[in-house]
Amino acid sequence: MTFAAIVAIVALSFNPVWYCLTLIMLLSVISDEVMPQISHTRSKQLSGYNGWANYPTWCVNLWISNDPVIAETVEDAIAAMAGSPNWRVADMLKGMVDDLLSESGMPDSGMFVDLLGWAIRQVNWDELADHYIADYVSEHGPWQGQEEQS
Repeated sequence: MTFAAIVAIVALSFNPVWYCLTLIMLLSVISDEVMPQISHTRSKQLSGYNGWANYPTWCVNLWISNDPVIAETVEDAIAAMAGSPNWRVADMLKGMVDDLLSESGMPDSGMFVDLLGWAIRQVNWDELADHYIADYVSEHGPWQGQEEQS
């Protein structure tokens, strides 16, 4: 049954029982037609953003890249880890961001801390590690031990 047909039935229904049943059918159709679109839109917001896996991943890279002190710290850490598996570089990056968060003076609990924690859990640390390793390779040559990465 189409949306227009249900609207017509609702408009013609003056009996409260039929009105309620029609309203239930209308809501059923709307949820079948609209909810998948909403769900798809939500998942699209978390998948793919400016060439990155999602917005949180892009955002972490943006802040690392735009803060000279943090960028230099990451570059030095990557250089010191040359040849390490990607997952170790990813863990190091996550640890650095966790340290920055703990040093930021944010409270230990609350709505904003929960939201920030959720966003940080969405970050694709492996993608960031791959990115920074690729930067290192373009500047310094082969990443020793690349065959060990998984």
